[in-house]
Amino acid sequence: MRVVLLPGDGIGPIVLKEAVRCLRAVDFPGPLDEHPFGLGCWQTCGEVLPQATRDAIRAADATLLGAATTPAEGPSSPILTLRRTFDLDLMVRPVRSDGLDAVVIGAEFEGLYAEPEDPGPPARASWLVTEAGADRLVQQAFARARRSVVLVDKPTVLRGAAALFRAAAARHARPGIDFELVNADAFVARAVRDPGSLDVLAATSFVADLLSDLLAALAGGVGTVASASLGPEVAVFEPVHGSAPRHAAAVPSVVNPEGAIRAAAMLLDHLGLRRRATALRAGLDQALTALSTPDRGGSATTEAFGQHTAERAAEAWLQLRDAAAAP
Repeated sequence: MRVVLLPGDGIGPIVLKEAVRCLRAVDFPGPLDEHPFGLGCWQTCGEVLPQATRDAIRAADATLLGAATTPAEGPSSPILTLRRTFDLDLMVRPVRSDGLDAVVIGAEFEGLYAEPEDPGPPARASWLVTEAGADRLVQQAFARARRSVVLVDKPTVLRGAAALFRAAAARHARPGIDFELVNADAFVARAVRDPGSLDVLAATSFVADLLSDLLAALAGGVGTVASASLGPEVAVFEPVHGSAPRHAAAVPSVVNPEGAIRAAAMLLDHLGLRRRATALRAGLDQALTALSTPDRGGSATTEAFGQHTAERAAEAWLQLRDAAAAP
C-alpha cells in the first residue's frame, strides 16, 4: 500500500509529522511519500498542485494532508484545486466525544461552492443543487446512518432543492432510519441543546462546513476533528483545522495534532486496515486521559502528545496482532 503525504503550509507539516509517527507505530505496511503542495509550493515552483504531485496521488492508495494556506491574493485555494482536480465531491467528518457521536456528510460541489464566485462588484455567488448531487449526498448519508439522517438546508426558502432532497430520500430510505429535512438556523439550537441525539447530518458544502465546526466546538475544538474528501478514484484525509501560520514558528510547538492523528485512523479504515485503526484510536484515547495540548487546557507540546499517542498505539497494536495470531 502506498500513501502520499502532503505536509502543506503553516502547522500542516508539524501535525502531519505526528500522524506519520502514529502510522509507523502501528506498522503501516507500505511507503509514506512526501510531495509538495500548497502556498509554499506555489511560491517556489509556481503551482499549488504540481503535475508530479498529481501523478503520485493518482497512483497512491490514499493521501494524508497536513494543511494548506489560501492567501487573500495570489493563487486559487490549494484545497479547492485538489478537490476539483480529483472530483472529491463527498466530505465525511466524524465527530466523537463524551455524549456526542455523529458524522457530518457534505456535498462538496453542491450549494454555495458549486460555482466560482463572481467578485464583481457587486460580488455574486450562486446556490446550485443538482439532482445527481442531491442523490449522492442522501445515498451516502443513509449508507452511514445507524438511527437517523438529518438533512440541514433551508427548505422553507430553497424549495426546489428541498424537492430534490426529498425525492432522493424516498429512493434511498432504509427501514428503521428516520429522515428529516430541516432549516439550518433552527437546527443549530437543537444541536447545542441535545448533541447526543445526532447521528448523520447531511448538507451542501457551505452548511456542512458550518455544522462540522459547530460539532467540533462541542467536542473540544477544531483541532480535534478529521475529515475525508472522497471521489471516484482518490481519497484524501486531513484535519479540519487550517494552516494557522501564526502558530507555525513557535518552538516548541504546542498545536494539537489530534485531528491529524484521527485523519490517519480514518485513512487506515479506508484501506481496510481496521485493526491498526482500532489500535491507533485506542492509543489516542489513552493519550487524551494522560495529557493535552493548551487548546484542551493542558501544557503538552505537539511532539510529547504525538509521542505518547504513538507509544500507546504501538502497545495496542501488538496486543491486537498477537490476539489475531493466537490459535
